[in-house]
Amino acid sequence: MFKRIYFFYLTYLMAMVYSQTLMMLWFLQNNISYIGMLLYFLAIYLPILPLAFILKGRKFKSRPSLLFGMAASAGGVLVLNFLTGHAYLVFVASLLFSLNTLFFWTIYSAMHFQYSHNEEHGFKSGAYYLLVPILSVF
Repeated sequence: MFKRIYFFYLTYLMAMVYSQTLMMLWFLQNNISYIGMLLYFLAIYLPILPLAFILKGRKFKSRPSLLFGMAASAGGVLVLNFLTGHAYLVFVASLLFSLNTLFFWTIYSAMHFQYSHNEEHGFKSGAYYLLVPILSVF
C-alpha cells in the first residue's frame, strides 16, 4: 500500500511543482506587489486553523478528500490563469490552495506515516520532504 500512495504522491507532486514553479513571476508580470504576494501566502495559511477547528471531529474518507484537495489545487492554478487585470483573483486562488492544504496534505501525511513501517519513518519522511526541493530544481 505504501508504494501505491508514494507513487500517487510523486505524480501529484510533479504536476504541482510544474504548475506552480513560475507563479511568483506571473504575479510580478500581472502587477502584484511583494506585499500582495505576502498577503497571498497569509491568505493561504491563515484560514487553515479556523477551518480545522470547524471540521474537527468529522471523519473524511481518504480518497474523496485527496481528490477534493487535488481539485482545489488545480482550481487555484486555473483561477490564476485568469489573473490578468483582476488582482482579487489572487485571494480566490489562495483560498483554494488553503483547501488543498487541509484536504490533501493533511490526509496524505497521515496516510504516509500510517502505511510506512515504524523503523522506516526517518528515511521515508526524509525522502517525503526532500522531493519538493529536488523537483523544484529540475
